[in-house]
Amino acid sequence: MDLIQQGIEKGLIRFDEDRKNIFYIYQNVRRNYTNPEEQVQAETFLKLVLDYKYPVERIRQFVTVQMGVSKKQADIIIYNDDACLSPYIIVECKNQEITDLEFKQAVDQAFSYAVAEGALYVWVTSGIADEYFLVDKGKTKARKTKTNIPKFGFDTTDGLLLTDDFKDPENDKNIRQGLGNAGFKRDGFYFIATIPPFGSSIKKAEINQF
Repeated sequence: MDLIQQGIEKGLIRFDEDRKNIFYIYQNVRRNYTNPEEQVQAETFLKLVLDYKYPVERIRQFVTVQMGVSKKQADIIIYNDDACLSPYIIVECKNQEITDLEFKQAVDQAFSYAVAEGALYVWVTSGIADEYFLVDKGKTKARKTKTNIPKFGFDTTDGLLLTDDFKDPENDKNIRQGLGNAGFKRDGFYFIATIPPFGSSIKKAEINQF
């Protein structure tokens, strides 16, 4: 089953009778589906929910971004929190016929949004071509190429592993303060993710069983 059909069945999107307009149900927005770029946007949104497992409540589309004195619109922003106050990933969608130069310009645009919003990742997609970046907040012009964006609940950018049992940013803060390292909680234990010189390891911290 393709993503569009899954999205319809799961109540994420719907179409009008002639399939010219798509309705993003949670966003309460109608868009012109005959626009090739919108078709990429729809599939990308559904990938984020169905494949990457991000809660639809943490995804906003067509978000106004303040760029100096002007305002732009980011296609999709994924947030770290349910209140959608902490931007995490900026996604820019372009149509499949985009040129290499236009795609590069889209990367520049998305990256500028990420810097302005304080997001950690950038994903630019045409539905065929994809580029992913980690934003180096210490060097606002630096781009670290990635092979993908993290799925929901799993991010190793700073040694932090998140599971379905541990998604709350406040818990993240408490674990960091309490253990002096990043980690996650599973079955009543904290696990600490470490990055030694020759690879990563995970250790169970039984001192904080509860």
